[in-house]
Amino acid sequence: MELPAQAIPARLYNMCPTGETWSVQAIRCFTQLVALRVVMARVINVGHAISVCLCDTSMTDDIHINDLIIKRGLARKCQDPEKNVRKPFMVN
Repeated sequence: MELPAQAIPARLYNMCPTGETWSVQAIRCFTQLVALRVVMARVINVGHAISVCLCDTSMTDDIHINDLIIKRGLARKCQDPEKNVRKPFMVN
């Protein structure tokens, strides 16, 4: 038996690229922070895509991935485009 690919559209909550699109550096940083790790995702909003805050809890001090990427200057805080949208999440 083979299962079809499954995915849920998601975005990092209250984060936008510093330019028009995500930079190679921002993508590399994100990949290094989450690749081959178990991270916790806190769902903040459910709309067209879910908005999440990610946290690596595997060390003594938690690493809040959204905040770290902003702190490194690879993203900027912005208003979540779907803030206050509370549509039920449907999976087909």
